[in-house]
Amino acid sequence: MQGYVNVKKENETDGENKVLTFDLGKIPRDAVIRTRRVGDIITKFSGGTKSFSDYLTDKKIPKRLRGILPVVASGNDILVAVGVEISDKVKLDKNTKEENIYKITAEDIF
Repeated sequence: MQGYVNVKKENETDGENKVLTFDLGKIPRDAVIRTRRVGDIITKFSGGTKSFSDYLTDKKIPKRLRGILPVVASGNDILVAVGVEISDKVKLDKNTKEENIYKITAEDIF
């Protein structure tokens, strides 16, 4: 199965896919888009850190999708699980500048 990740400015239109909004200014320079790896962790949007594998199980993401799910990661720290959740570390807050508000979707993944 092939799909792609689409990152847009906040005000651009989106299709029917689950859209996640995040603060691009909080994404470290070493971050990459990849699939999950052993040892990955996520700081949940509501706070608290969890292994990414356990997180996907809790969210009931089908096993067949877990290996192809695109993520934005810095080292083993998952910042965005595309189409699922963003990390608390990249959420919008009162200090977010308008030019740093971006949306991300995964086309044809789910």
